[in-house]
Amino acid sequence: MGLTVGDIASMSHLGITVRAGGAGLRRSVEWAHVCELEDPTSWLDGPGLVLTTGLAIPARAERQRAYVERLARAGVAAVAIAQGMSAPPLTRQMLAAADELGFPVLEVAYEVPYLAVTSVVIAANRERTQRQLLSYLRIFDTLRLATSLGLGAPQLFDRLREVSGYELHLCSASGRPLIRGVPGAPPGWEPPASSGAGAAAAGAGWVTVPVPLRGQVAGYLVGTELPGREALGMLALRHIATIAALELANLMREREAMRREGAETLSEMLSGILELDAVRARLRLAGLDPGQPLTLAAVAGDRGRDSDLPGRLVELGIPHLALRRHHELYVLLQEPAGGAEVLAAAPGSHVGVSRPFRARKSLELPRREALWALRYARSQRRALIEYAAMRSSAVWLPADPQALSGIVEEILGPLAAHDAEHGTDLRRTLLVLLDRDRNVAATARALGVHRNTVVHRITRMEQLTGRDLRRVQDIAELWLAAGASELLSPGHPS
Repeated sequence: MGLTVGDIASMSHLGITVRAGGAGLRRSVEWAHVCELEDPTSWLDGPGLVLTTGLAIPARAERQRAYVERLARAGVAAVAIAQGMSAPPLTRQMLAAADELGFPVLEVAYEVPYLAVTSVVIAANRERTQRQLLSYLRIFDTLRLATSLGLGAPQLFDRLREVSGYELHLCSASGRPLIRGVPGAPPGWEPPASSGAGAAAAGAGWVTVPVPLRGQVAGYLVGTELPGREALGMLALRHIATIAALELANLMREREAMRREGAETLSEMLSGILELDAVRARLRLAGLDPGQPLTLAAVAGDRGRDSDLPGRLVELGIPHLALRRHHELYVLLQEPAGGAEVLAAAPGSHVGVSRPFRARKSLELPRREALWALRYARSQRRALIEYAAMRSSAVWLPADPQALSGIVEEILGPLAAHDAEHGTDLRRTLLVLLDRDRNVAATARALGVHRNTVVHRITRMEQLTGRDLRRVQDIAELWLAAGASELLSPGHPS
């Protein structure tokens, strides 16, 4: 372990008294430095001994307690206060906090110069520092070797584990793994209270270091000491966090390239412009088996939330193709793979899934099935509806595009003609109104107009279509026509 707080306190020539926090005397001490700031944590790194003449100690009890808690949270080993100099009386609250946290508060005799304390720490850690320096060089040599050998992230982190003396975890703020093959957060882990790029923290058996990427915290590197090994400390973990940031940047570039290629492939499949052999080849590149059943899912929900859904599928290792078109997110999945359940798990999302199908040149029929199932899911306020499991009453619309066009023209044609001639928006108003269960206020908010405008438009729509939005039969016809319109044109309002 090296030099500890207890070792320093036991050296009689230093004249040190333990005022509180005796349970933490086994904390290791890697450095000792004079600091007279009430909040020095931004300038501290790793377990060390903060020395103060007392100028750093606030007078009020609650601020003294906060001072101790702040140092303990930052991973400082202990604080040593000069006796009879500038420190105010140490309050019961401060000493009680130190005892609760096992954070040693030391008092140094007036006649002992701080140079004597720092010299002891430097001498005790000189050999250890030299070993650490060699280990830091080995960390970056490991990165060089991994690059030359083409090692993946799991193999790279296995080697860094051996060099650093830490079991390494790489996770998001919620504890999820960031890179496949590298474990996520250990049980019971919580992110640092501060989320800044310098918000490293130690405690509860692990050390946490933020992984910075593009000016933000992309995740956290968590190190737990390996039994029987000398861990290299916070600085080494910061170096490894830099390597983790490089790995994440490469991974994000790869995922973005795959996302773009997948979106292009799915767009071409929806348009039916690829030959079947090309479809099969593209599916294999995406990790999908063209010889096994596939399903197409259509997702609608909060655009900010569902934009992360493909990334969640990538994290879980679920092969897919994804494309956002107008108001829906389309996702092509292998059946069964559990991907639809992942999509439906996003808060506020509705998912419609087509019947299983084999690789084909055109996805027009699966797209219509997915959209119709999605429409039914939204009307029933359900997260997930599969077209194959829908009740017969929910699939009245024909699959033939010409028949669908006939329904739309007969029922909604007058609205489209009126909109084209007068520059109105009656057809879209009807679709939004039906999608919101004829709630006038909700429709007005969605369209960005006054509710009286919606009421006036309803009157005009009823006149043009010859249907009364208070009669069940007429509502059913309009609702089916709206569904047919959506199947023919994915760019509907939502």
